Amino acid sequence: MFELLSGGLVKVRLESGEEVTAHVAEEFRRTSVPVKPGDRVVVRRGAFDPKRGSIVGAVR
Repeated sequence: MFELLSGGLVKVRLESGEEVTAHVAEEFRRTSVPVKPGDRVVVRRGAFDPKRGSIVGAVR
C-alpha cells in the first residue's frame, strides 16, 4: 500500500508492478488494526475490473 485516496480508497502496488485501487474489506476492517502506507497487504482483485480490489489481509 503506498497512497491514501479519498473515500476510504488506497492505491496498492502489487509485486508484479501493477497498481490497483482498493478498499479495506469489511471483514478485515472489523478484525484488524488500521493499515497505513508502507504496509504489505493481501489484495483480492475484482473479477470484472482487475484494476480494483479489496484488502483482505496484512502481512506482518
